[in-house]
Amino acid sequence: MAKRRYDSDTGYRLTNCCGGTSSLIAGDLVCDDCYERVNPGEGDDTEQHPDYAGYTDEDVPVPTMRSKPKAPAPAPKPVYAQIRDLMPREAANLVANPIVAAAREVADRHGLTLTAEATGRTESKIVFTMTLSVKGQENAPEPPPADFRHAANMIGVDPALYGRRFRGSSNTVYTITGIKPTRYKYPFSARGPNGGQYKFSKDQVLDGLIAPRS
Repeated sequence: MAKRRYDSDTGYRLTNCCGGTSSLIAGDLVCDDCYERVNPGEGDDTEQHPDYAGYTDEDVPVPTMRSKPKAPAPAPKPVYAQIRDLMPREAANLVANPIVAAAREVADRHGLTLTAEATGRTESKIVFTMTLSVKGQENAPEPPPADFRHAANMIGVDPALYGRRFRGSSNTVYTITGIKPTRYKYPFSARGPNGGQYKFSKDQVLDGLIAPRS
């Protein structure tokens, strides 16, 4: 009679043939290693050594613990996820700054001034806006679009507010980008320092206006 074998860590009986586990296939209990038929209790976790206390005895002459297969390594995160998780702004700048510098060199050769501003960052892209201006006229105010002028007249404010900056809560500076008259309580739209869009009331904008740059 074959000697019974037990797992030295769990005390459960193993198959006599291979010292492993077993499975029920087509009504027969077979060894998972050699596929030979085995008796009930061999490797099916239904029989445990009666004197099991975490050590081996005469029925467990050699430890037979089977190593579990290692789990596959997780797939590496895409670059954008690494940028987001590790150091979002710093990493984004490492990508954007050389691009802006190269564009600025081209602008200089043509007598233009380039200004760049970050306008947003998502999981899949970094967004920034570059503006070209004739040298000496960099600070000239941008004419408001027709729809902004119309909306400004509807709520009784100066259309020249387009592109103006104002201070909101916590002294944060915003740039006016639009007016939506149907949004009665918060008609103004403005861009924040990190590129996000926000809504403001008429009083919030007018009370926080910053004097235009000379």
